Formats: sequence, C-alpha cells, structure tokens
Amino acid sequence: MTTVGYGDFYPKSNPSRIVGILCSFYGVYLVSLFVIALESLLRFDQSEERSYELISRLEDKEELKLEAVNVITSAFRHKKAKGDHPDKKKFILGKLKTFRKYLMNFQQIAKSIRGNYGMETPSDRVRREIDDLRGSITELTSSLRALSDHFGVEVIETKPTGGVYNKGSTDDSETGKKS
Repeated sequence: MTTVGYGDFYPKSNPSRIVGILCSFYGVYLVSLFVIALESLLRFDQSEERSYELISRLEDKEELKLEAVNVITSAFRHKKAKGDHPDKKKFILGKLKTFRKYLMNFQQIAKSIRGNYGMETPSDRVRREIDDLRGSITELTSSLRALSDHFGVEVIETKPTGGVYNKGSTDDSETGKKS
C-alpha cells in the first residue's frame, strides 16, 4: 500500500493516478495509526513506571547485599589466613587480592545504584523546596532586621505568620487604615 512497486504495473490515465496517490496516502495513514497504537501499548503509565522503578531498586539492593556478603566473607578469610598462616605470603596476598576484587565490585555497584537514583522522588523534591523556602525566609528576615536597624524602627516577630511588623502600627480591620 505504501510502496510504488517495481513499475511493471502503473496507472496510465490521470483519474487512475489520482486513485493511486490517494491509496498511497491512505496506506501511510494506516501504517501511522498502527505505529501510534503500538507505541501507546508499549509505553508505561505513571503507576507502571513507579512499579518498574521499585522492582529495579529492589533488584539492585539484592545484588548489593550479595556483593556485601562476598566482601565480608573474603575479608574474614583474609584475616583468618593472616592469623593461621603468617609465613605463607603468597597465600595471604591471594586472599587480599580476592578481598580487594570483591570490595571494588561492591563500590562499583554502590556507585552505579547512587547514579541510577539521581532523580528525585516527589517527596524529596517537596522537602528540598521547603528547605529552600525556609532558607529564603531566613535571608529575608535578616535583611529586614538589618533595614529596620538602619532606619531605627523597632520590629517584633509574630508567632502565626513568622512575619516582622512595626511595633507602633495597628491595623483597623474595618476601615483598612493603619494608625
């Protein structure tokens, strides 16, 4: 439908050429619909994506646990070899090389796991933004105190809002005027 073929059969009149062109466009249209449908079936939705990430993290942690067991076991064997056979330097060196190999594998896996988890979770993002806001509020408060000291205005902090107001001003809520 979307190809022109070898050219052994082709339309000879103008109306048949128009029909051929329309058939080609319709074929491209059908193929594009198939591709879009297939792509939407293969794409993860949000819950599937979170599930996949969770399973991936669990598998990574299991792999890290197994490598940690190898590191601890090889460290124990190296220490035991040093205590049992202090005169066999090659044997002890072999145990040390095994320990270092497992330790390097462990560190490499841990580093790759940390790299894979570089993306923030929504709760991490909210915590970071709250901490940023707290820092901004602290900076603004200190700037406001510096300005009030410069102009000789006494300020007080209110508990509910954490804002800083002039002590001498009162708000008339009905008229909206400050005295």
